[in-house]
This record gives sequence, structure tokens and C-alpha cells, in this order.
Amino acid sequence: MNNLIDLILRRLAACDAYDARSLARAKVLIGDPGWAAVLMIFSFQPIAGRVRPYLDLERRRILADELRAAAQSWSSGERALIDVALSLFNGRTKVDLMDVMSSLSRDWADTALYGMLAHRHRAPDSLLRSA
Repeated sequence: MNNLIDLILRRLAACDAYDARSLARAKVLIGDPGWAAVLMIFSFQPIAGRVRPYLDLERRRILADELRAAAQSWSSGERALIDVALSLFNGRTKVDLMDVMSSLSRDWADTALYGMLAHRHRAPDSLLRSA
């Protein structure tokens, strides 16, 4: 679990969208499987800055409706990762994994898989080796 926490916090810190207070709050939230998955996926550099305004770490909530509305003009890959993250967060968003995985390029599909592993509180070995 500590490897997962350290990994997610390093990825979030690299985003420049998280201050020390946000990182401290994220560290606590990672203990929850849904938050671990969301923070792993949303720390992916291509989307990290765009999704950050929709995470209310203090109140432990995601502004999902607002995020989905904003994402309507974003790429299909960004929207797919958002859907995977929200599905892992609370299960209310339903995703067809075959559609998602077949539509994403390798790094993006890997990010979806990393989110699933984080939900199980497992750090992806490939990311640990590259960190």
C-alpha cells in the first residue's frame, strides 16, 4: 500500500496542479479504493490539469456532472478515462471495457488498467520500476 501511496503522490506532485495541502488530503483519500483509482487515473499527465478543478479533495467529492459537461469538447480518450475513473469511484457510471480498451492508445489504456489496479490497492509494477 505504501508503494501505491508514494506512486500516486509523486504523479500528482508532477502535475503542478496540486499544492502541499491538496497532496496531504490526497494521501488520506488514497486509502479509499475509489479515490485511489480516481487519483491514479487523474494523475495521468495529459489530463491531470484539466480534471483537477473538478476534484474537491477537502469535501471528498468529485464534481462529476460539471466534469462531464466540460469534457464534452475534450477528446474521446479523455472522456473514456473520465468514465473509467468515475465508474471505479462509485459504480454509478457504467462503461463498456471492450469499447474503452479498444479505443485507447497504449499509454491511455495502461492508465485505465493502472486505475483498476489502484482500486485493488496494488501499485503497477511497471510504474514502480520507472519511478
